[in-house]
Amino acid sequence: MFLEDGPIRRKSEDIRKANSAGRTKRELADAAAAGRAHGGWESGPASDACVRAWQGRLRALGDFVEDAAEGLNKAMDREISTDHSIADEMRRAANRMEGGA
Repeated sequence: MFLEDGPIRRKSEDIRKANSAGRTKRELADAAAAGRAHGGWESGPASDACVRAWQGRLRALGDFVEDAAEGLNKAMDREISTDHSIADEMRRAANRMEGGA
């Protein structure tokens, strides 16, 4: 009864902020660009494919985190709604027991 959603919503928002900040920091340069920056380092198509695969995986994980945060909020909304419905029903029952309408 009387669930508080503030702690859950704050945690969900923290998750979203961390994920958003991570999105801007997780861009990997292509392997050829890294090779040009470091003398003697050579790269090829396989290296570029690996970098692209990692970028895709990191984006997918970020999307998963975002979905989890959204799911957390939706679950909390359902719990709060249920909590309010039960509280309302208990008030009505108590009122009837006390001889009210």
